[in-house]
Amino acid sequence: MGERTEMEISVSGGRIIDAKVMPNGRGKLTVDVESDAASLLVLMNKNLVVPKKKIILQSVGIERIIDPLSIPIDAEWMQYEPKTRKQRELKELFLEARAKERLHIFSCMAMDASIEEKKLIYAKGLNPACVERYSVGRQLEMIDNYAPNRNSRWMTKTEYVCKCLVIIGKLVEEGWKIEKAWYAVCDDSRELGHYTNSDNSIWGFEPTGSRKVCDFYDLANTCKMLARDPWEEGNHFWSASGYYCKHSDYNPIASFRIARNGDAPQDYAICMLAMDPPKAA
Repeated sequence: MGERTEMEISVSGGRIIDAKVMPNGRGKLTVDVESDAASLLVLMNKNLVVPKKKIILQSVGIERIIDPLSIPIDAEWMQYEPKTRKQRELKELFLEARAKERLHIFSCMAMDASIEEKKLIYAKGLNPACVERYSVGRQLEMIDNYAPNRNSRWMTKTEYVCKCLVIIGKLVEEGWKIEKAWYAVCDDSRELGHYTNSDNSIWGFEPTGSRKVCDFYDLANTCKMLARDPWEEGNHFWSASGYYCKHSDYNPIASFRIARNGDAPQDYAICMLAMDPPKAA
């Protein structure tokens, strides 16, 4: 009997409807895809060489472009008067950065990173990167090497704030009341992420690509490590959001704690990636 190999494929926006391995070691994969997964069409009706080891294909459509200057400050939800300290801090940080021309368009990922063969990968159904227990320095090295041609880098606190505001705006577009959307992102994120008091909570990390909210996933489940902004003084970085065994109003999505290299929460947190947007954007 010949050598047995294993192949694992994760498909976002589609499903595998047939897979065959021929006696000559070649195979045929048929994928049923949605319109936003058009780049997977190259796989359909093509012969694939079965690899000697397990491989995982990155998910299609997991990149999100954030344009802070397109956040409408005159919209009703941005004219909302913050009711809590965390709401006020989020809005004031954004407005200050806008007034001082510190905002820029960037890309981020829709879900948490995983690590395969010492490289970052973004696909549904995997362990979040922190399960591998790589140090902050090693995670940052993988971020730098992810897409150097697009200036892949550690996401800053202000970039993350812009992402949070985009989520608030999208929640309102989906029919949430303005006050509830701000409260859910800034004060109690039980309905948006995986916490110990969330619905269907488990004691452990959920796989990547869980709990979709406004085209984003994994808004909690793990803490998010962020770089300090260039104008900040000190040698600290930031930890935001909360992980699965925290309560949703203790570490909501838009909560920030100062962290330093000596107390990096690498066992349950992930360094967030940002990149320059695609040239066509």
